[in-house]
Amino acid sequence: MNKQKPKYNIALILILLCYYSPVLAKIDLLLGESLKYTVSFRGLLSSMIWLDVLDINITSASKPVEFEQQWVYHFSLYLTTEAYKKSELLWRTRYRANSYINKGLTHSLLLEYAYKDKQRAYWFSSKKKQLIIYREQKKQKQGGILGFGGDWVLEKPQPELLPPYLAKHYPNLLKDKVIDLGYSAWDYLSFFQMLRIWDFSKYPTRTAMVYSSKGLLHYQIAKLKLEPIEVMDKVWRAIKFRIVLENPNEKTKASKFYFWLSDDNQRLPLKIQIESSYGEFGMELKQVNHF
Repeated sequence: MNKQKPKYNIALILILLCYYSPVLAKIDLLLGESLKYTVSFRGLLSSMIWLDVLDINITSASKPVEFEQQWVYHFSLYLTTEAYKKSELLWRTRYRANSYINKGLTHSLLLEYAYKDKQRAYWFSSKKKQLIIYREQKKQKQGGILGFGGDWVLEKPQPELLPPYLAKHYPNLLKDKVIDLGYSAWDYLSFFQMLRIWDFSKYPTRTAMVYSSKGLLHYQIAKLKLEPIEVMDKVWRAIKFRIVLENPNEKTKASKFYFWLSDDNQRLPLKIQIESSYGEFGMELKQVNHF
């Protein structure tokens, strides 16, 4: 029995390699890439005309990075309204995020983001099928009598309770809560990139679990058709997908959106169209750089 066990392990490895190799080969197309998008809005607030409201930059590291004694893939996002005067007046935004996924491309490991005075880290534990959320320090009142007087002081950090990576890079974060997922999940930035890699030729419909500030969202992705689309002054042959949120809640304003990928080796996300209770949002590719 013991002599046959290594043969079984080798066979299993070969099966996994055959299954993941097409996907792993495609990840190289994403590395060392920077994508710039402009987001537009049309609704009652814009008098039903399209207005550009913000820019998004999505960057993929040129090679795997070290994370918790393993090599992983790193994506980053920066969202800003600084180029748009109306947006700056109404909802000035500076938002950045960093996402890390395992090299086998099966699940997210960490999403860290900062927005205004908030900082959060979503730590995905694939073994325990849990999500651990860490937050920034908050001010607490100390001293005083019957609510009067006293001083506002920051909570004391406890880096010794953090995973090594967070303790090194974000030592002031504090553990907030633990959520039992029941299965592995994606963060929204990794999900965006994985849509480019997944093979829809055999299975035109897939499902994905994505965790965001709105909770654990169940998405169904369906490949619809090939169609031409004009982006960056060029007509592209594109694959159109429909993505539907299967478990909307009171926090989710958008339950369906469409997604166009270039039908070539790059699989560029050319355009996204989102339908929400506020109106329509369009996200269109404006610039591609490689480094």
